[in-house]
Amino acid sequence: MTRTAFKRLALALAGGTLCAMISLFEMVQPLDRLLYDAIIETNPLAQADDIVIVAIDEGSLMELGRWPWPRERHVQLLRELTRLDVKAIALDIIFSEADSDYPEVDQLLAKAMRAHGRVLLPVFVGQTGQRTLVEVKPIPILAAAAADLGHVHIELDSDGAGRSVYLFDGIGAPTSPHYSLALARLTDEAPAELPGTINSKRPLKFMPKTIIRDYHNLIPFMGPAGTVASVSYVDVLRGRVSKQQLQNKIVFVGATAAGQVDNHTTPLGQISGVEINANIFHALRSGDLIQQAPARWLAAVVFFATFFSIIFFTQLEPKALLLAIVISCAALPVISWIALSWLGLWASPVPVMVSLILAYPLWNWLRLDAAVNFNHRQLRLLEQDNQELHVKARWEDIERTAQFLHDLGYLQRWSLDKYVAGNPKNQGWRHAGLHSQCIYTIAEESRQLQLFWTTDSETISARLNEFFPTTLTASTSETADNLIQSDLALLEEAYSDASQNRELLRGTMEQLTTGIILCGLGGGILIINKQARVLLASGENVHTAMDVLKQLELDNAPDVKNLVSNLVIKGERFTHEGRCRASARELLCKGRLLILEKPLILITLTDVTDMKHSELKRAEALDFLSHDLRAPLTSVLALIESAKQQD
Repeated sequence: MTRTAFKRLALALAGGTLCAMISLFEMVQPLDRLLYDAIIETNPLAQADDIVIVAIDEGSLMELGRWPWPRERHVQLLRELTRLDVKAIALDIIFSEADSDYPEVDQLLAKAMRAHGRVLLPVFVGQTGQRTLVEVKPIPILAAAAADLGHVHIELDSDGAGRSVYLFDGIGAPTSPHYSLALARLTDEAPAELPGTINSKRPLKFMPKTIIRDYHNLIPFMGPAGTVASVSYVDVLRGRVSKQQLQNKIVFVGATAAGQVDNHTTPLGQISGVEINANIFHALRSGDLIQQAPARWLAAVVFFATFFSIIFFTQLEPKALLLAIVISCAALPVISWIALSWLGLWASPVPVMVSLILAYPLWNWLRLDAAVNFNHRQLRLLEQDNQELHVKARWEDIERTAQFLHDLGYLQRWSLDKYVAGNPKNQGWRHAGLHSQCIYTIAEESRQLQLFWTTDSETISARLNEFFPTTLTASTSETADNLIQSDLALLEEAYSDASQNRELLRGTMEQLTTGIILCGLGGGILIINKQARVLLASGENVHTAMDVLKQLELDNAPDVKNLVSNLVIKGERFTHEGRCRASARELLCKGRLLILEKPLILITLTDVTDMKHSELKRAEALDFLSHDLRAPLTSVLALIESAKQQD
């Protein structure tokens, strides 16, 4: 595993673990709630046309007097609602004590409740003077007359907002159904299977000092306060409401007037308790109560989501990485919105978003650190490779150059002495007749170089900055204050060296009498000197090896294409004589592979035209000589033969 892959895996594991911890321990709960509230606000529950609130509003208080009202008012209201044939009545009013002034009114109220048959009364949990929990129920006569009882508690989060409800709760054991559940059962609209998260920590035995809750659900809302249809209490009481408005409707009776209402903060603002209960009832019967994803299941999901996201994202380029993070952080809330709308499931994406946002600068830091270290190592290696070409600030170099000018006869003498006459700041060369001087500072040591010329050599003195550069320092990398500045200094030196090497290579190749062609394995020309173009009569716009060599005709050899093919595929070198058809030059062509990290093709062309002509002239001279000597030698041989015969 490479170091980069290890860092990527470590970051992904750290990001996934952090995300799981954030989700499991709700470390960013305020952000979770902020996003949840925004989604709830943009995803309202479908409105119910059969739910009406009979509101104890400001108009009712002005006409009927301040609260509490005599219970006869409620008797009259129940009789009127019975006459209007409402389907069910959820009377959200506490009757925890008997009416001591008019005891008979409780019997009348109970009679009115029994007359309708579907009246629901609330239950709540309170405290005694000794701070003992106690369940506050309606007085027995009214509790017996009610079709059912239900608690009206709404769960408040740590920020004081009501976002959820438990369908069962009670002191010591969850025995009391919620107001909305009791009403749904009363109207035969309760779901067959209760929704919500079951309390896994529910005690097995009765605990009289603890409120135990079960079946936790998040509450969707039809809209802000006033969304649910309502009529005024006093209008119903006075008969100013038509039967069509309330017939077969489910009626919630409760306070909405300022100062009298138990308002709760919700994702959609302040809403009265009676309207919140109406929303809960409608969501329960329609199956729209929102379930919160189980904590452990969600922690596992976000861990893997973050882990694989980081593994994938960290393989992208910096711009693509930033774009991917932005798109992910924009898409995750949309996915949560879809899950809440279609599945009724709330899973906060904030832990994943936070983890990805934190992973972005961390990965960039790791990548930047790796890049800086890599550049630092490579620049150091490059500095070592170019060590011989550096113009180094060494006293030996200055002394050697001065001695060289002395040996050439330009200097009578020279000196390089320690400078102690004040500020050693280098002010460049100063000339006075046959005397020139300059101050150098290397490694915090200052010396004065003095040159005494043999003659008034204006040409040499004008070029002193080339022989003795006044910009010399001990080392640009050594004087840097930190690693970054050191690397930048090394990069500047490397660029200077690369430029110098490039110019050196170009100048050297242009001075060669041999044509040089250097190509990659793909056939593209990397370097070709002027001599090669002249010998092959090639133009400046030819950029491939085969285009340059197509004019070459070899003696007693396959064509150039086969030779180059064997060179590239089999690594077979070749040396053949031939000629260029375009330039009529006789050439010696050699080819070989340079085995580097990326192999290169090197082809050299030597002009042997003059050598061929010399050989031809030598052969002709030998032919003439042999012809001129053949006749006398023949005559001599003939005389010798004649002499032998006479003897």
